[in-house]
Parts: sequence; structure tokens; C-alpha cells
Amino acid sequence: MNTNRANELGLREGDVVKIETNGRSVQALLYPNPALPPNVVSVPIGQGHQVGSTMLQKATTAKTQIFSVF
Repeated sequence: MNTNRANELGLREGDVVKIETNGRSVQALLYPNPALPPNVVSVPIGQGHQVGSTMLQKATTAKTQIFSVF
């Protein structure tokens, strides 16, 4: 999430946030990133690695299951 947007929402690095779309959700640790646009949430998925991001290792659902298909 964009750093400024996280600050506006009172969120800090390491906070647990719920990302929800299409009736599915995943909880993840927040890592503010000033390079992201203000209204974008980015979820690292591992880029070919089996485990993916350490931030999502304890997710309650597979992280790719929350993605929309366009």
C-alpha cells in the first residue's frame, strides 16, 4: 500500500490488514511502499518460488485465490 495512504488510514508497517475482493479475503502484514500509486494494494506472490512472500506464509487462504479474473 502507498505510504501516504497508509498514514491517512492510521496504518503502520507490520499491521495485519484484511484484503478482500469478490467474496474472498486474505490477511497480510502491511508493508507501506512510497512507489505504489495511492489507491493500489500490491500482494507479492513469490515470482516462481514455492512458498511466496514470507509476509503471506501464514495466510488463511491461498493468496492467488483472491485475485479477480479480467
